[in-house]
Amino acid sequence: MLRVEGIVGHRDEARFCDAAVECVEVAWDEATKRRLRRVTDSGTDLAIDLPPGSFLADGAVLHVEKGRIVVVVRPRQPAVVVQFRTGERAEDLAGDAFRLGHTLGNQHLPADVSNLRVAIPITTSAAILRDSIERLGLVTAHVEVTDVPLWCERRP
Repeated sequence: MLRVEGIVGHRDEARFCDAAVECVEVAWDEATKRRLRRVTDSGTDLAIDLPPGSFLADGAVLHVEKGRIVVVVRPRQPAVVVQFRTGERAEDLAGDAFRLGHTLGNQHLPADVSNLRVAIPITTSAAILRDSIERLGLVTAHVEVTDVPLWCERRP
């Protein structure tokens, strides 16, 4: 068993470019847990025991040893994805984004925001969440339920 007690970097750092990568999946809702037990894709048994306030973001390097790194990856999970369309009027995009953000905030739902896409993890049921978003009448976005890798990480 390999005991991990901290995050030692990110897989995109130059010092890791030639390392063999061993992956450990951590779901979005487990990313703030200090203690986890996992097995990597290569079969390494991990005991993760992190300091308070740690966050297991996608790409976090948990261990380095002899040209090998152990890296956190996000598995694909069910989510409602709201994809805003380019070429829409700024006023319409801003209004739709505000309504969506207000609704998600009122429900205390996490959201993964990147570019013109918002992915919301399904915490109740896909039908309930999708219906809640579709009732907003967003005119600049397409809404679908699909499996995506959710980041939902704290952003500075």
